[in-house]
Amino acid sequence: MAVQNEEIVHYQYSITAENLILEILFEKIVSRNNAAWIHISDHTHPFAEIFACGKESIEINSPDGILKIQAGEAVVIPPNIPHHCLNLPDKEVWQSISFFLRKQPMLECQDLYSLLEPFGFSDRMLVLHQVPELFPILRELTENYNNTRRMIPGLHFLYQLCRIADENHFGAMDDHRVEATYDSNYVRLNLLDRIINTEFMQGMTADEVAQKLHISARQLARIVKQRYNKTLYQVIAEKRLNVAAEMLRTSDMPAEKIALTVGFTSKNVFWKEFQMKYGMTPAKYRHEKQDSPEGNL
Repeated sequence: MAVQNEEIVHYQYSITAENLILEILFEKIVSRNNAAWIHISDHTHPFAEIFACGKESIEINSPDGILKIQAGEAVVIPPNIPHHCLNLPDKEVWQSISFFLRKQPMLECQDLYSLLEPFGFSDRMLVLHQVPELFPILRELTENYNNTRRMIPGLHFLYQLCRIADENHFGAMDDHRVEATYDSNYVRLNLLDRIINTEFMQGMTADEVAQKLHISARQLARIVKQRYNKTLYQVIAEKRLNVAAEMLRTSDMPAEKIALTVGFTSKNVFWKEFQMKYGMTPAKYRHEKQDSPEGNL
């Protein structure tokens, strides 16, 4: 995954089949300029993510090392597993979307939810071999994100997940599932995490975030405190500083431009926050880290 001076628009819709609700999520990225892409560190999501390779290969950094996915293969990354894609975005080479699974009560059914549960709640990445059909489906999903045709590839995606799970007997993976619980705030908390993780470099306000969650600013402050034990400003500032620190280590971009790129509107605020977190100025941090073995990794 990488960052750029860009606008990210979120899309989300659901497909219901039997006792399963499949929520499909992805972003449409609109670049503001031609700024260079800068790789960022491993990150996690509260939802699953699937990468499909259409040609050549892609590399995913994972807790077990670098995972290489060849053309015609895919990998499902369950929630809360640190990762990032080492390849620059290229819609001809790879596609990805995010999703999560919800169970709805039903007295008599074939239990599609349990069949697909390993995709959404495993404790390890699932590499899928010989699944070339996934790449064009994900591509069609991302290209038809804003019209009624999106339901067709969405249904195709659900069918392929069911087929793959059935053929690979993923339903027998009980030892590798993590406990999944749902409450009335589950979707809202997932959306809050997603907004913060993808829009922290934009000039969003608490009122804007609250509006996206359809709650009041006071409710938002309480939810953020409960989830992160910090204020919204502190959560966003920490993410901006983490990306800024990596850009200082891995690029020659001036510190003042980095401050603006990651979302700080004032150079003075960036300098103050950076010194509080790292105990030194951005210039000194860059000098020490770029000259150290750690900074050259």
